[in-house]
Amino acid sequence: MSEAVLAALQWLFRTTGHNRVVSEAMKTNAASLAVMNKMGFRQVGESLCDSAARSGPVPALQTELMRADFTTGH
Repeated sequence: MSEAVLAALQWLFRTTGHNRVVSEAMKTNAASLAVMNKMGFRQVGESLCDSAARSGPVPALQTELMRADFTTGH
């Protein structure tokens, strides 16, 4: 999965003017959080996100990746 995320981020930062990408993942979703961490995302907050599988809101982490941080690391 991290290869797909890397390719998407490379495309985004090379071909658009976007300077920031934001993401959110449930705190219990270790795989998604690991991919975000590997790509250089930083935690910027916490929230609740809706989960149909869990029939309601669950704790989540909000992260962001800045263009400058990504281009220096990849």
